[in-house]
Amino acid sequence: MEFYRAEILMENLKEWNEKEQEQRKKEEKEQSSQNSSFDSSSMSRQAGSMMKSAGSMVPNMGSFKF
Repeated sequence: MEFYRAEILMENLKEWNEKEQEQRKKEEKEQSSQNSSFDSSSMSRQAGSMMKSAGSMVPNMGSFKF
């Protein structure tokens, strides 16, 4: 009788583990799709703001005398 209990427990654990793995894969796919859409739009905005701030930090070379 104990053998069957252990076998049923192992089957339940196996099913639970498979469901958890499927759930993780779904979450990873969702995150990667969200990150790819986020990256393309936010990266261009960040690049634009960095260029604006970098442009104000670059000294005017005409004002230096050698």
